[in-house]
Amino acid sequence: MTSLPTKKRKMDVALSPNFLTGLDLGGPPRKRLSTLDGNTVHSARRLGTTPGMTKPPPAVMKPPPKSLSSPLNADGTPFCVIRKKTQTGDGSTTLLLPTVRGAHSDLKCISPATLIDVLRQKKPYDVAEVSVVDCRYPFEYQAGHIQGAINIYTPDDLKARFLNLSVENPVEKKARKIIIFHCEFSSERGPDLYRILRNEDRILNEKRYPALHYPELYLLHGGYKAFFEQFRTYCFPQVYMPMNTPGHEDDVSQCKRKAKLQGCGRGGTVAKTAVSRRF
Repeated sequence: MTSLPTKKRKMDVALSPNFLTGLDLGGPPRKRLSTLDGNTVHSARRLGTTPGMTKPPPAVMKPPPKSLSSPLNADGTPFCVIRKKTQTGDGSTTLLLPTVRGAHSDLKCISPATLIDVLRQKKPYDVAEVSVVDCRYPFEYQAGHIQGAINIYTPDDLKARFLNLSVENPVEKKARKIIIFHCEFSSERGPDLYRILRNEDRILNEKRYPALHYPELYLLHGGYKAFFEQFRTYCFPQVYMPMNTPGHEDDVSQCKRKAKLQGCGRGGTVAKTAVSRRF
């Protein structure tokens, strides 16, 4: 019988299960594992995977969660993505102002630059009336606000100002009236009153759906803070007072309580009715 070359014999011995059994790799005793062919070997921690065992699948890296807040520009102002014009609330025509992508997908948002164009009448916007509704609390508004803005932070005041109308009043089609809402960041108070006005307008015109007295509502993206940082000269006085300014805790508490009693607040803004669902 022909003998195997010396090098090949050494390789066969090194790879045999019996050879692994005799090795002393240190550490705790190794467990005995059964291979697919019925032989029993010791686990080899330093020599790779045991025969007959498959490697575990690689770990799947999950993407990081998306941020709930809007991305910012280099100067810290909210980043705006221009969206295509969509229809007004009554579906009669397209929106007059260009909108941007905001945190509230059900609302139409405009950038501070667009609001400035409206205030300056820089572009030939065919608007009969523009109302800027500042939904912050009175002490914030009095410290500084957008020129020409009116301060409304409760649903009752909002309805008294814009919906003190008879159901029989015809809906004006020619004159375009737009209302622009905002609060400090346009994250809660402004969106709340925006939705309340639209919902009450739907109820008032339920028999003439989809007609609306105010089919064109907008939300200022980034709120007063973003507007003030970019166009301070259009604010009067030229001051920005945050809601959580020390010394106004009682004012905030009282205003919140009053607004909440009238229907404002997260989750309780729009009644769950057949009319409100046709937003």
